[in-house]
Amino acid sequence: MPEPFYRKVIERDSAYSGTWQETFRLDGPLPRFHVQTYGKGDVSKVTFDFDGEGGVWMLRNFPMQSGYGRFQCGRDVPAGVYTVRAKENGFRGRYVIEVGTRHGTTWWQRLLIIMVSIFVLSGMLYAVQKLMSAYGKKVPVLAIGRYVFIITSASLFVIFLYLLFHEGGHALASICFGNFDFSRSDFFGLGGQPHSGTNPGVDLEPWQKAIQSIAGPLVPSLAAYILFFIWRMRWAKRIRERIFLVDLYWSFGLFVLLFAHTGALMPILGFKADGDYSGFINNIPFERWQGNAFLVLVLVVNVCMLAFVVPRLWGLKKKIKSDAIGSRG
Repeated sequence: MPEPFYRKVIERDSAYSGTWQETFRLDGPLPRFHVQTYGKGDVSKVTFDFDGEGGVWMLRNFPMQSGYGRFQCGRDVPAGVYTVRAKENGFRGRYVIEVGTRHGTTWWQRLLIIMVSIFVLSGMLYAVQKLMSAYGKKVPVLAIGRYVFIITSASLFVIFLYLLFHEGGHALASICFGNFDFSRSDFFGLGGQPHSGTNPGVDLEPWQKAIQSIAGPLVPSLAAYILFFIWRMRWAKRIRERIFLVDLYWSFGLFVLLFAHTGALMPILGFKADGDYSGFINNIPFERWQGNAFLVLVLVVNVCMLAFVVPRLWGLKKKIKSDAIGSRG
């Protein structure tokens, strides 16, 4: 069967409002069934549905994202006739919708492969350095292995920590509203891109959609507030001072969880479209400026906490670098 099974390209030179839909047939079940999108322009003004025969919903009122997006639609998608339906509300720009079996790797998967490869190689260099040091031999060039190993291990740790809280936030809200679908979820993006799966067949009220959308960006900040207050306690400081890696992972994790919310400024200022922001701001039961003010307030709190975390993290960075230089000598 040719790839993709369905592809639709829409280009609007001027603002357009309306809907369109098309159907296609899937002759056999597919275990790696995905919907891939690409959007450029006012993508926050486009949503689309994807459903099958008998009211089997795959995606419903799904917001178009800026750039590339790829989402799995469950692990066992049966054969049948499927419909793609898009709704545009003053859209200007270009978007592409593709439906088919997943093949190849996404940029996210390639990034993970690169980072894990660097982690493994630097770990091997670090192990060789430790072994040679045990025999009283020093190879200065191997000292870089320890430095890179620590940096990449900390980076992988905070990436998965953030994704756990972000996608976990979406999942928690979905569970509360009864539309969470684990079979459609991929928290860490090992199958394409990180996302929390929902059951499109469950209708939500606008305020529920707003909470479901904002839970992803907000939960990492809420988790960071708890971790920050523990981080500042005396007993926690003593542990961090005694165990270097605990201090590094904890401080770096706090930095990422707090700093990530600065991304909320991009859609507020109109620099970039964001599905979570659009789902929140377009469904809140109050004024748009009030929703933006709430996000900015969270950002201000995060910046105040970063004022304590960044100096500590900078000191740890200098310690790692000085240890690496010292071990060369």
